[in-house]
Amino acid sequence: RVVGDVNRDGKFDSSDLVRVFQSADYEDDVQGNSSFDQGDWNLDGDFNSSDFVLAFQIGHYEQPLAAHIAAAVLHDDPFRQKPQGG
Repeated sequence: RVVGDVNRDGKFDSSDLVRVFQSADYEDDVQGNSSFDQGDWNLDGDFNSSDFVLAFQIGHYEQPLAAHIAAAVLHDDPFRQKPQGG
């Protein structure tokens, strides 16, 4: 399971962030009350900044989409210089 993927669609993206903040468990005053689907991605029982550090260090946040966008921009850039002699 992808760290951060709380809606179980196989990717960690902004829809997961919206959903996890709707659970209202982020840095609440209740110890040990959070699950993976409520943002406890490091499995210490609490949803806090250390869960975000883990999720972003792993690097799955919208990664495939960002790579495709970058490739499309490079391919379609009308101002990009083309190699000489070809």
